Amino acid sequence: MHSPRLTSVLTFVAFGCVLGTAGTAVAHASVPKPGSFELAVVDAETGEPVPFANFVRTDGSPGTLAGADGLLRVSVPAPATCRGFVSHVSYESSAEFEIEIAAGETARFRLALRPAVHEIPSVEIRAKHLPLSREAAGARTVKAEDVSSLPNPADDVFRMMRHLPGVSTDDVGGEFYVRGGSMDETLVRIDGLEVRHLFHGREFRGVTGILPFSVVDQMDVYTGGFPASYGGRLSGVIDLDLRSDGEPGLHGLAGADGVSARVLTEYNSEPASVLLSVREGYLDRVLTAVQGEAVIQPAYRDLLLRSVWRPNAVRTLSLNYLRSEDHLLYDDGVPTHYIDTDYLDHYLWASGRILLSRGFSLRGTAYGAWSHQDRVIDAYGRDDRDSNRAGGRVEVSFSARDRHLVTIGGQLDREWGSYSLLSREIVSATADGDVRTTSLYEDGGPFDRTQLALFAQNEWSPFSRLGLNLGFRASRDAFAGTLRIDPRLSAALQLDGDVTVRGAWGRYDQDPELKLDPTGTQAVPGQRAARARHIILGVEKAIGSVRVGLDVYDKDLRQLDEIISRTINGEIEHHEITRGRARGLEIFVQRGSNSSNWWLAYSLGRSQWGNEERTFIRDFDRLHSFSLANTFRISSDWDVGMSYTFHSGTPYTEQSWAQQIETGEWALSEGFPNGSRLPAYQRFDARIRRHFRFDRWEMSVYAEALNLTNHDNVIWYSWGFRDVEGGRVPHRVTRTGMPSVPSVGLEVRF
Repeated sequence: MHSPRLTSVLTFVAFGCVLGTAGTAVAHASVPKPGSFELAVVDAETGEPVPFANFVRTDGSPGTLAGADGLLRVSVPAPATCRGFVSHVSYESSAEFEIEIAAGETARFRLALRPAVHEIPSVEIRAKHLPLSREAAGARTVKAEDVSSLPNPADDVFRMMRHLPGVSTDDVGGEFYVRGGSMDETLVRIDGLEVRHLFHGREFRGVTGILPFSVVDQMDVYTGGFPASYGGRLSGVIDLDLRSDGEPGLHGLAGADGVSARVLTEYNSEPASVLLSVREGYLDRVLTAVQGEAVIQPAYRDLLLRSVWRPNAVRTLSLNYLRSEDHLLYDDGVPTHYIDTDYLDHYLWASGRILLSRGFSLRGTAYGAWSHQDRVIDAYGRDDRDSNRAGGRVEVSFSARDRHLVTIGGQLDREWGSYSLLSREIVSATADGDVRTTSLYEDGGPFDRTQLALFAQNEWSPFSRLGLNLGFRASRDAFAGTLRIDPRLSAALQLDGDVTVRGAWGRYDQDPELKLDPTGTQAVPGQRAARARHIILGVEKAIGSVRVGLDVYDKDLRQLDEIISRTINGEIEHHEITRGRARGLEIFVQRGSNSSNWWLAYSLGRSQWGNEERTFIRDFDRLHSFSLANTFRISSDWDVGMSYTFHSGTPYTEQSWAQQIETGEWALSEGFPNGSRLPAYQRFDARIRRHFRFDRWEMSVYAEALNLTNHDNVIWYSWGFRDVEGGRVPHRVTRTGMPSVPSVGLEVRF
């Protein structure tokens, strides 16, 4: 807990450090930051990546092994010179070379190896690789180091999602929507574990993610057409890799800004590493000091304990524990808006990878999770739960005839516990699609369900310029017990001029979930899995250091079994949702260099759902979306991050009030659901950061501003009653999003 006096002192120190850089830089001796290099090892004849090449160092330091993508990554104290050579069982070893590594920078090189022919009576063996398999799967990778200087006051990893094509986010909340799909239609894995509750402050659509950005190494984002090894969701996949190694020795990080404080400690050695991260948000105390009549108190904290063991270059085992705690109180004087919630989640899981032999590997994850939820929603609604999850996932990959990488695996998940529900109204859909409505609902008791999925996929290269990813996923419905088979196919073709053409088709499914929305009205999805079909076409071209991409997509959704409602003259009217469709076009431009990384994304899309009679726009539909982000290194001690976001206004349902002649009461009437749109949204954020280096530690001070132009972004309209002569009358209140919020932060590393 920080007192106002301590906060003032930290603010004074932060600004003093930024303004007094010249004197401080001279007064202290500096110790260079660690440096690193990435070496892309490729086939000299085909240009394809060479997996699992070995970097042998001749300067007395340990070597390292390249990954399946052919990349060698080495981090060392800098400045330094690394000497060594690269070898591979199927290639001629390279000549010895030297790489100069500058402090705080990542050098990137490319090394071509010539295939070596091994003669074993009448048999020739030449190295082959699965080219374009990553492009065929459609993954887009975001590395933490590339976006670390962007404005991110809550240290939220999912805030970086807003800069990707096909992804839209809210102004205040951190929840994201992938290519016309809702938040719960995206699968998120953290080091192999599927996590369903990703955010603190869930009723506000996510104040911040449950993981601090500082513990993440990179994330792979699939916005559609993802391969068979991923499943259980309709729209997209986010696969997060946590930090697993670093500079040897004991290191730490402590930071604080306007909304949170965090501490990270890690110890790294050659065979193992241990990491502990603790974070607490005090946004509730900030809002208590500045808010008006409404009471808004979101409080949260999280803890991550991670250990990684690497006995050799072909075996890795990680053990992780994640704890997430939340409390939220919201009271604006309107009884139906009242929210009082408490959440506590524990996750314990182990992930491992073993390279059994060349081209044969085994991966697995075993996990357990415990969750407690107390949720009060207005005077009528409650949703209390105690749930447990346990399960495992295993997959085996092996090369077949050098041009195939076959992966076979399965996943078993069991969830059980108890629940207690109370709602003013229940709308449910049966397995046959029939809709039932009751005015008051109360239920509770135990629940227990098991999900099973099996998958097989083949990454196949018929020839060097074509990569295919084909497979299927079989899953068993948790409620009805039916078996579903989902085939999938994606392809990438490399043309002359460094042009890559991609395409994907596939079927996907998602089991229903029982949930209570914040209005106190519970919509229970049907007892059948939702289904989706994806069609995606794309092209990408490299123009020097710039990459330009264009994607078009079409997602057809079936068996959604949702309900939307509107009020007409005080009476509630329900509309059954059975199908949906999301279509769009995306343009992506990216340029990276040692001093600057910038990317631009534009999306033109439409997301709809409805039934055979009517079609409605979905809540998060945005016809136009545009984002521009840039990270710029002014010098080794200064960097700047800027981001700009624009999108069309989100849909909303127009409301009006009419006074009844007989009773004098006011009755609400709503227009066509989501038939109107809010004004267009735009926001510009900026951060400037200064690094100071001392004998054994370093300090970073930054100043940033969210919504620097103080643009009034309308996020919703609400209604209230005010007293006038002759009685009370309704009036519309405009709720705007985040104003211009300046902030300073301090981060210390040792």
